[in-house]
Amino acid sequence: MAKLLSKQEFESKLIVLLRQWQGEYLDNFGGIDMRNSSAEDQIEFIREYVGLMMLDGHSTDNLNRIERFLLMQTSGREAEMQIIFTGGNPDYVYVLIDMLRDIDVADVYAITEFNTIITRSEDHRIWTRKLAKEFIEELRGDLEFDYPAVKLKYNLNKENMTIRCTIKEEV
Repeated sequence: MAKLLSKQEFESKLIVLLRQWQGEYLDNFGGIDMRNSSAEDQIEFIREYVGLMMLDGHSTDNLNRIERFLLMQTSGREAEMQIIFTGGNPDYVYVLIDMLRDIDVADVYAITEFNTIITRSEDHRIWTRKLAKEFIEELRGDLEFDYPAVKLKYNLNKENMTIRCTIKEEV
């Protein structure tokens, strides 16, 4: 059973995890100049996303889930796929994941209001129509849990799939 932490203890451990991730992120990309808006946008996006993950409570299980997510976001780790969110604000952010359920795409939409998703297979797997359809249905389920009107159109291009998204908060 998950141990509940005090809010102060949870937030203290979370700050350590975020600082560690940010340091590794910057180290992996050659100490990016923080005036580079894309690096700044990515760091801010991850911080905001983790902030939403915090809403699931102050348990050790949630802290471990956040730690796992942050570990996936370093370039030294092999991930199954990269998902890029574009057309929102910021215009370009991404996550590295093993499977779609590693993230809450509706939360990403709440942060960025993206209109396009590009998936890239990190192990150079080819998207088949069957895999694409399964992915789209899982994505639709994630988004429709929070948003009543979701329209997704996709195109396949070997290792990439581009998904155009129309998401409305009201029907």
